Amino acid sequence: ATPRPAEPVAPSGPSEDAQGILDRPGSLPVIDKISFRGNKRTEDDAIIVNLVSQVGAQLDPAVLREDVRALWRTGFFQDVQVDAVLTATGTVELTYILQEKPSIRKVYIAGNRGLGIDKINEVLDLKIAGILDHAQVLRNLEKLRDLYIDKGYYLSDVRFELRDHSADEVDIYFIVSEGSKVKVRGVSFVGNHAIPSDELRGVMGTQPDSYFSFMNDAGSYREEAFERDIALITAYYYDRGYINVKIGTPEVSLSRDKRYMYITIPLEEGPIFKMGKLSISGELLL
Repeated sequence: ATPRPAEPVAPSGPSEDAQGILDRPGSLPVIDKISFRGNKRTEDDAIIVNLVSQVGAQLDPAVLREDVRALWRTGFFQDVQVDAVLTATGTVELTYILQEKPSIRKVYIAGNRGLGIDKINEVLDLKIAGILDHAQVLRNLEKLRDLYIDKGYYLSDVRFELRDHSADEVDIYFIVSEGSKVKVRGVSFVGNHAIPSDELRGVMGTQPDSYFSFMNDAGSYREEAFERDIALITAYYYDRGYINVKIGTPEVSLSRDKRYMYITIPLEEGPIFKMGKLSISGELLL
């Protein structure tokens, strides 16, 4: 099936007939009737509450345009037009012509060999039979990408397609190219003089030959995971009197075959502090 085009960015607005009435010289007619066409899942009562135009009020071009925008902003419709017909008595009948967004029939995952569908379903929040929301689909795409990075698939790629099942239903396909997991082959330190690198590596949660934990698909660091390792290294220095130690942002490089990653962590140890005078004040029992 051919993927659906991108979401429209603006409603169509008044039809040519309606625009002709709005452009007529003289005073504008009074609205005699408001009706809707094309809404299959959305009730008239749920639509009309979004309108400022009312039966008995004079037709106002600015209000009519805002009504069209208000209906489009509800997120229920792909397109909104309004038609106007002059009656024999000189009043006008408005008809809002609506093209509803399709509902989600099914969500498919393709290409997931390393991650089971249960793990994927934990991060997706698309609802079957719900109205298609393009922004929500993009948010779920990012969640799925993040999941693969969290599981060590640093070279993975995830995309989506919207495929029409019928005029009113659409299927969503998330297509995964997992690639291979990227392992940490080496962790090194620059600037450490008091504590050997082997000793610092033993403190970290991220170890050589383990899956890389604090990179995302954009190549930037995942703060929460990286900060855990930094906190462990910092506490290790604190316990040895280096209370001014500073840990820099790691530099990362990939092997030629992109299967392994090498991490270099810069740091400044600062001076060592020793315990000075210790005193106790207050009312002592002994």
